[in-house]
Amino acid sequence: MAFIENQDLIEQGWHAQYGDRKNEIVIIGQDLNEALITKELESCIATEDELNIRDWKQGFEDEWPVERAFVIE
Repeated sequence: MAFIENQDLIEQGWHAQYGDRKNEIVIIGQDLNEALITKELESCIATEDELNIRDWKQGFEDEWPVERAFVIE
């Protein structure tokens, strides 16, 4: 019953091709530059060309100082 009552809200984040690909992030702090944070996060979103590349599992070059995790098949 909860799904039916909230179906419109739940399906807002649903994509016909990719399914559920919604992420939410909460940033807490003082005197934060919201515009800069938004710009930096939006620059991380994959482009349609990147999504269409067949070897996307190999990852993409970026400046994040983290170790890469890869899909193990």
